[in-house]
Amino acid sequence: WRSPTRQTSSDKMQALGRQLVCSSNSRAGVSIIHKVTKQSSQKIQHHQQNSRVFSFPHRRAFSSTSSVSGGLLHHEWVIGGNVINDTNSANSRDDTNTVVFLHGLLGSGKNLRTLSKKITERNPNLSALLLDLRGHGSTSTNASLSSTTEPPHTFESCANDIINTLQNLNLVGSERSPVAVVGHSFGGRLALQYAHQTIIHNQNRLSSDGGTLQQIPHPPLHTWILDSVPGQAHASVHDVIQAVSSVDLPIPSKKHLQTVLTKEKGIDPMIAAWMTTNLRKSSCNKGFTYTFDLDVAMSVLNEFGKQDFLGMIRDVGKIHHLDYDKESMEKEKKNGRINLVMAGKNPSWTEDLKKELELIQSDLVSKEESFLQMYKLPEAGHWVHVDDLEGLIQVIEKGGLH
Repeated sequence: WRSPTRQTSSDKMQALGRQLVCSSNSRAGVSIIHKVTKQSSQKIQHHQQNSRVFSFPHRRAFSSTSSVSGGLLHHEWVIGGNVINDTNSANSRDDTNTVVFLHGLLGSGKNLRTLSKKITERNPNLSALLLDLRGHGSTSTNASLSSTTEPPHTFESCANDIINTLQNLNLVGSERSPVAVVGHSFGGRLALQYAHQTIIHNQNRLSSDGGTLQQIPHPPLHTWILDSVPGQAHASVHDVIQAVSSVDLPIPSKKHLQTVLTKEKGIDPMIAAWMTTNLRKSSCNKGFTYTFDLDVAMSVLNEFGKQDFLGMIRDVGKIHHLDYDKESMEKEKKNGRINLVMAGKNPSWTEDLKKELELIQSDLVSKEESFLQMYKLPEAGHWVHVDDLEGLIQVIEKGGLH
């Protein structure tokens, strides 16, 4: 879910858009078109010995380049349980390992502040980097950042934004690359996408430049996917976006939005209350508008069914077992891991889906243990970091972040 719309990167057109919103009521006017694409898990093909590009069937092959084409994302540091305002000072620290946090659709990095504060407070050797994904939060509202996140708004583009932002922060190479990535819902899908793309980028560079991996992030040692269910988005997500997009802009007050969403649109009161946290003052100070871009949100939502979630998990697992560089991969085989956290109260985790994941888990088990670890929080709904924060932290600390 989420997001208002950047019509163009032109400042003149943006100003015109603001005038239209302020001069008269208008609707976001986003139509819901979701093409359901049923994709099965696909098996990885071993690359040819002298190939420069690591290819997968029916999936984009990434070329080996020293930089990745992507946008720049707003970021926020949390260290020792506190938000750090001096980002330059936080970024220059070498005494902590970085963990990247990725929020869900229509949210922002702030949604994961409490989780990141608790983790960094209890683990002083870790620092948290909270990102606002394309079309969301301050990345959306900051024209200089939003102008860098051009279409297409695909999962690959979103992951490239993350990689490019880490490059910009010099969080690359063996010493400074993030050791883990934690994503909730949509953010969990991107955490997997990011792990998949960084592994392939690094493999391509190993085969093309003799193993120099200092210019791009290394794959994370741990990828934490928090209640991200494979396949198309749940129908309720479409309902929320459709409801939000039909509300007249500017919105007079937060209470007005909550009333419209619950009384007129039938949205759950808790979701409606949360949606009021995604408002900002309109440019003319006559009410509020959204902090997210609805066009980007709709484009991303239409990508859900296209992501080969299970296929990528299988790919990542098999890549960890490849023998392309025994010495450099020994650590990856031992530590590189995907950790999937399922909300016990989320009915989307069907028995068939869990059996398919267990099959992948058993197929790719190593001498020590499977690279895919699955956890269940019985009393939590989809918002696992809210419903069972302590239980989630215990699971993460048990599974590891570094």
